[in-house]
Amino acid sequence: MNARVLTLLIGLVWLGTAAAAPDPAVETEYAVETTSTATSIATASGALAARGCATCEGVFVTLTSDSKFYVGRTLVPFAEFKAIAGGTRSHSMTIYYRAADKIVTRVVVAVD
Repeated sequence: MNARVLTLLIGLVWLGTAAAAPDPAVETEYAVETTSTATSIATASGALAARGCATCEGVFVTLTSDSKFYVGRTLVPFAEFKAIAGGTRSHSMTIYYRAADKIVTRVVVAVD
């Protein structure tokens, strides 16, 4: 009987330890919903102040060579993205970045 109780307790401790360990594959992402006129993206890499509005305080994030650019659901080269997002017409834009290091993972501009 004591061996069964001991085995049960060891199993519960093991399960508790396994459940408490963070999953290294899970990354938290944040997003800034903005417009192409409130936040301009000059280059495909470097620092960027992502703003929710023209008078809002910016969140400083970093674009890297791994950052992806989308027009709608289509992955496009930065030059094409810039041509659409950099025009005089305002487009809805969402900037996604990793919470841990503020590296931009993708930027999506909505098209009508």
